Amino acid sequence: MKAACLVLLLAAPAAAQSPFLTDDANVAPHGGIHVEITNRYDYLSSSDLPATSQYTGIVDFKWGIFSRVEIGFDFPLLSIHGNDPGQPQTVTGLGDLDFSTKAVLFPGREGRWWPQVAFYIALEVPTGNPDNSLGSGVTDFGFNLIASKTVDDGITACVNVGLLLTGNTLTGAEGLRPGRGAIFTGGLSLKRDFSRRLQLGLEIWGSFTQATVAYGSEMRVQAGGSWALAENVSLIFSAGVGWQASPRVGGSIGVTADF
Repeated sequence: MKAACLVLLLAAPAAAQSPFLTDDANVAPHGGIHVEITNRYDYLSSSDLPATSQYTGIVDFKWGIFSRVEIGFDFPLLSIHGNDPGQPQTVTGLGDLDFSTKAVLFPGREGRWWPQVAFYIALEVPTGNPDNSLGSGVTDFGFNLIASKTVDDGITACVNVGLLLTGNTLTGAEGLRPGRGAIFTGGLSLKRDFSRRLQLGLEIWGSFTQATVAYGSEMRVQAGGSWALAENVSLIFSAGVGWQASPRVGGSIGVTADF
């Protein structure tokens, strides 16, 4: 499983292009605001016991401050369910707060082979309570190099490469719990436009570290897509399975809007 995660490529977490974990190289237009509201439910891996399942609701804001640069932040609402008879069966509250910046380094050109390339930096501060797994208790800092390319038949490929220098991939109870040392993660997604309103795709995503107190890797395979409800509003959805430290099975539904 470790070898498989390395083959995925190396990337940093936090960036994402809903409904997937793998980000694309687009940014919000100058002065524009992009909002995502996502609801996800996962059945967790054995490494997360006594937690057995988790609801994650995330509100994500992106603002285009320049023509090729956006800044953003998101905050999660978590509800974690467990089976420890000596503890509350469900804990609910806010998780850790994320801040991010993404800049387009090389814009893609129609009719040319090279992709659009962007650079992403993310900082997560430990605002959630680590005593009940709502927060990680550590500050996360990482970066991500993103490439995406759309070809004539409406297929878009996205690849992320990067590194999480400090912290972990935890969101609530799920994710890697490293000791000291960097975490490498990776993602590849393929999406296709089937009509003006419907886009569907597949993703493979994983992470790997040699410094951990639980599993040293995680991997997810997801299918998902989006359905345009209006010109600037879309419904997003996904379902997938995971191995090692990833949730065993889960799914999400949400909406995106551009202003």
